[in-house]
Amino acid sequence: MHNEDTTAVVAISASNASTLGTFAVAGVTPADWEDVATGPCPTGKCIFMGDIGRSSANFPTPPSTFAVYRIPEPDVAGGQTSGNLTAEKFPFQYPDSPKDAESIMVHPTTGDIYVITKSSTGLSKAYKMPNPLPAPNTMSTLIFVANLQLPTNGDPNFSYATAAAIHPCANRFLLRTYRTVYEFRAAPNAAFETAFAATPVALTDTVEGQGEAIEYQADGAGYFTMSESPSPFRLKRVARL
Repeated sequence: MHNEDTTAVVAISASNASTLGTFAVAGVTPADWEDVATGPCPTGKCIFMGDIGRSSANFPTPPSTFAVYRIPEPDVAGGQTSGNLTAEKFPFQYPDSPKDAESIMVHPTTGDIYVITKSSTGLSKAYKMPNPLPAPNTMSTLIFVANLQLPTNGDPNFSYATAAAIHPCANRFLLRTYRTVYEFRAAPNAAFETAFAATPVALTDTVEGQGEAIEYQADGAGYFTMSESPSPFRLKRVARL
């Protein structure tokens, strides 16, 4: 998990949310870190941090370009509990106009990085970064993937997309809002991106104030959610049925 205004990265236990390690990303000043994912990278497995917020970014307000930072994952299981992490910056712009976004997700095998925008109308847009990525610090333009129409239920909090995650089997993805959790499922034996055209299935919401995090369990048997509220961390797990 992460802090959106500083470079703090914290590893916590999936069983009880206790802190396992606290790290800082060296040489980076976030504008508005909004979501985090893990996925494949040249060093094996990396953390991908989305500096993608626009409405409350620290500088400038509002920005017109954004970035994803790729950070080699610390070896917490091997006893690494603190220290500085290094990051590579991959700046990007949208192919149409600047957007506010709070959701990124990384494909577990292809490494494709997806960004999903945040909208009060329920019409979010999904984009992806070029793959392979350009050299670090080289500006790229996102590729439009799909429109995602979320139910609004008369309340924009039902449609504000705040976090996303791809299932370990890469056949579906989660997209959460402040009021509910949706799963988009690819057609059987079809490519992952067919999930973007699927009708979203409402899953169990964990009823959190300022809910802005979601991730599948490593074996895909459930998912975790968390509020943006300060510590103690309140990690919630939902079994997938």
